[in-house]
Amino acid sequence: RLARLRSMEPVDAARRASATLAASAVDLFIETVQIAVHQILFARRVYPRSVFERRRLHNSITVRMSRHPELNQYISTVMANARPLLLEGTVERVVCCIYDGARRPYERYEFRIRSLGGGGGGLGDAVDEEDLLSRTGDELRDLLLRTAALEWQLEPPSEGSGSTFALLVHCRPHSE
Repeated sequence: RLARLRSMEPVDAARRASATLAASAVDLFIETVQIAVHQILFARRVYPRSVFERRRLHNSITVRMSRHPELNQYISTVMANARPLLLEGTVERVVCCIYDGARRPYERYEFRIRSLGGGGGGLGDAVDEEDLLSRTGDELRDLLLRTAALEWQLEPPSEGSGSTFALLVHCRPHSE
């Protein structure tokens, strides 16, 4: 019986390592989406520029982040509530939708997920954690740089135009 338990230890350790890797990837995705949403709100002038402050991200990228506690709480809460779904692999995309003063959607920014957590997306067993996190970090850094460039690529709406936004989490259709 003891030999049987010992033979299960590597499997349990591999599962724990895979779960830790999935959690790291999900947390990195959540952090990046939160930062990207702040960048989008700043670049698209959804809120006055005075609400945002410059911050350096990992000593490499300067980003604009909101100082408004209710706005920050909303973004954090949506992403925290999405975390278990991301870990299960059921989230298909996260969407930042900007609405005009009449509450009509006029811009959508989608963050599509190929695979992050356990469940449906899966990470695979033979994944090198350092390599995956490095590649994911590079892709997400590129995303943040593209998001920061929105300010120069698109004609900004007028400040105070009554625009608002919503952060939406779309899940994959349940298949059985």
